[in-house]
Amino acid sequence: MAAAETPMVLLLAKTHGRNSVSISSSTEGLHGRVWLYRVNGEGDARGAATVSCQGKKTPAGVSGAVERFTFRIKPNARQEIWRYGGDTCTISVSLKGHGALNVALRGY
Repeated sequence: MAAAETPMVLLLAKTHGRNSVSISSSTEGLHGRVWLYRVNGEGDARGAATVSCQGKKTPAGVSGAVERFTFRIKPNARQEIWRYGGDTCTISVSLKGHGALNVALRGY
């Protein structure tokens, strides 16, 4: 029995700043999940994410969906932002905290 193939995790975007950062990416070509990784820092940071998905063309027009949510993330932690649902989506995340904020969006 063959072992399940491990998906290759891609670095979609990364950024760093003091007290607040914003980061965004597209899910085009991905068929799994996207996480926000927070590297180092101190204390909890507050985040807000928007996931805007393009829908399918129908006779009534183009359907789509927008999801917004908030979260808290500790240093050296990750927050799931998106799971594959068949559509291409645009992900935007803003994060506010104290001091240095280093974050990356990774996915497969």
